[in-house]
Amino acid sequence: MEHAARVAKLSDQSTYDSWTELRKKSVELSPFTHPELVSLVWKVFDAEPEVLFIERGSDILAACTLFVRQTGPFSKAGLAPFLPFTPFIFRSEIRQTDVNQHRSVLDSVEVFLRQKYDQVRIHLPLSVADPRTFQWAGWSVSPLFTPVGFLPDCADVTTWSKGTAKLVEMHASQFDISNHKDNVAHVVRLVAESYSRNERTLPERPERMHELISELTDAGLALPYLARSRSSGASEAGVIALRDAGQACYWLAGSTKGPAMTVLIATLLNDLVASGCTSIDFVGANTATIAEFKRHFNTALRTYYACSITPSVGVSTIDLLRRLRRRG
Repeated sequence: MEHAARVAKLSDQSTYDSWTELRKKSVELSPFTHPELVSLVWKVFDAEPEVLFIERGSDILAACTLFVRQTGPFSKAGLAPFLPFTPFIFRSEIRQTDVNQHRSVLDSVEVFLRQKYDQVRIHLPLSVADPRTFQWAGWSVSPLFTPVGFLPDCADVTTWSKGTAKLVEMHASQFDISNHKDNVAHVVRLVAESYSRNERTLPERPERMHELISELTDAGLALPYLARSRSSGASEAGVIALRDAGQACYWLAGSTKGPAMTVLIATLLNDLVASGCTSIDFVGANTATIAEFKRHFNTALRTYYACSITPSVGVSTIDLLRRLRRRG
């Protein structure tokens, strides 16, 4: 029996329930596929998520959530702000033989997305190590990288690089590390300042970030960690970690120059071990300085893939004109 594809709105309760049930059977869990996170991102950032289900008969085999925006007559499907991956759920592992014979669930996903939307960009999850389905269909496919640490191993400071471990030994007593909802505003400010120093702008306004993180904290998904100097009381480092089903993500972070972030991470990792987490994704090693910082925490580099296509001639033409205008 061939696969069938259908799309539904996550705001429909039946869709939410189907996503939740499929996630319980997923081959890989991630905080980024939690239905509460996906729903809250939609509410805060005004992007209606559409859920694509791939089915065989009455069985749901896979699903992904896309954030769709309408630009004039064109529909563009892509990533929501601050999500590094497209939320994908697979009921079983994708077999190489199915990819080679163009009969995997990814083939059904690819065809549907290419035919329905004028422009699509997705980031495949770490569980999909083979992006050839999209490459063979003419999509632009690019590798991206993220450091993953396995717990409790990477929580042991003695496994870190010597210089980084020494920073914790020398400076741990200088900071108070806390995990509390009251930290959210301080962490958002530190994240915004870090973006500004690197001449980047936040994808959304700080008040929207604050709203999203506060609701995720109330839902038990977000952990707002803050490092304060004991001498000055100043907030010097902040992290929003996500945690669900034994998996954790170092999601949003910002700090001033100095050892505060390193000290904070030592506390965060040990707290994650105590809560039963078995791994942490440090979410992104695609900028040299950031990649070098994260390398020191006994992590292993993993590959994931960005896949994009613009089937619409109209959108392609508009994008080309914009690029030419920038050059001019």
